[in-house]
Amino acid sequence: MQTVDQILVDIEVQGYSVIQEVIPAERVTAVRESVYAAHQIRAEEANAKAQAVRAQGHRLGGRRSAGSPGDNQRRAVVRPLCGG
Repeated sequence: MQTVDQILVDIEVQGYSVIQEVIPAERVTAVRESVYAAHQIRAEEANAKAQAVRAQGHRLGGRRSAGSPGDNQRRAVVRPLCGG
């Protein structure tokens, strides 16, 4: 069992913490799908906002390098949710 301190460190470092046996096993799939759907909606909203900014002639910041921490964190969250 994780301690509260371990959970808080996970949240501070990774942005989330996996706490075992909080979601009943029979609900894990539904929760995973719900989280993935919410992530997709937020991604679509962000893409639409970026397109609107570009349509006004503005440039957005350059693409991050593959080794940037933000990219790795996003991959770490999305892969388990997608089953990959």
